[in-house]
Amino acid sequence: MSKSKAMITHNGNSGVSKDTAIKFIGVTNEMEGVNEEYKYLESKFGKKGVDWKLDDQALMKDGNTSFDLIQVTLSGGEKKSVYFDITNFLGLGMSQ
Repeated sequence: MSKSKAMITHNGNSGVSKDTAIKFIGVTNEMEGVNEEYKYLESKFGKKGVDWKLDDQALMKDGNTSFDLIQVTLSGGEKKSVYFDITNFLGLGMSQ
């Protein structure tokens, strides 16, 4: 029997800095969190590999807060950086 999934939302922040990092609510493990990051990027910038490409993804810490910093280049050449607060799901495996 499959477990029903809670709806995943985010805090509505812009993600342009650590102070405005996007934080997902309802994520239960790392894989789900990373998938949500890429869903967000596609909702914001379009299709990966067509409208934008991944330049870098880095894990950062600031005190007790952990961030994913994802840097992309849009198809027109513009570079964008998006910060995600991953503190609530970092280190959580699939069985959590």
